[in-house]
Amino acid sequence: MATSLTSSLNLNIGGSYTNDATNLPPTNQTVGKQITRSLANGTSDNQANVRYEADSYSIGATTNLDLNLLSIVDALGTTLTFVEVRQIVIENLSTTAADLITIGGGDDGAGNNACFTNMFGTAATLYRLQPTGIFLFNANNDTEGLTVGAGANILRLANATAGSISVYINIIGVDA
Repeated sequence: MATSLTSSLNLNIGGSYTNDATNLPPTNQTVGKQITRSLANGTSDNQANVRYEADSYSIGATTNLDLNLLSIVDALGTTLTFVEVRQIVIENLSTTAADLITIGGGDDGAGNNACFTNMFGTAATLYRLQPTGIFLFNANNDTEGLTVGAGANILRLANATAGSISVYINIIGVDA
């Protein structure tokens, strides 16, 4: 049976902003923005056909989780070979203040830099994901996605703490 993927990313930002200074009349502003990005099945712009998801992946104390996007097994048991990433969502599920995850860096095990340098600019640039924090990358078309290939295939999540940290991971892209 052939696989098929459709995806929708919905981000709802809402809140209230109030100014009740004593020398001014009280003001209240309701803020809100709904952002939706949909990907149909396929490999062209605004499409994707492969998805890797881990609902709760535990990264051990002082270890790295290196996701090799040239060969990663999905929830259906299929080995995926990403050639481009269109969306990444990573959530640090910890509520402990010291449980920090870094995203980026990594190598292919032979000492060759193999991270997404086009995501952060350089291999040494890391994103610090605080407890309960969410990292989101979205590029619907192939001119903005992250190219995956030799030298750019590892997505590293690093845990420098003394305890395990659980994360949610969702990666969507194309394989051709």
